[in-house]
Amino acid sequence: MSANYDILMLELVRRLGAKVDVLAGELRDLQHRLTRAEHRLAASAAAEAVHHAVTTVRLDRLEARLDRIEHRPNAPDHSDPV
Repeated sequence: MSANYDILMLELVRRLGAKVDVLAGELRDLQHRLTRAEHRLAASAAAEAVHHAVTTVRLDRLEARLDRIEHRPNAPDHSDPV
């Protein structure tokens, strides 16, 4: 009876080990997928930051240009709409 019990326990441990191996493989796959997703998100955030910086610089240049145009000596005065 003890031999049958030992064989049964050994089989159960083998099955459990096989399931753990499958889970470990799936976990590695999930880790790789998460890493790729994080890299893509970081790249997207970096691209968005660059776009924001470029837009800010362009708006600052446009504002400076409008200031120069408004302060020209012969520029029409638009402060009085009448």
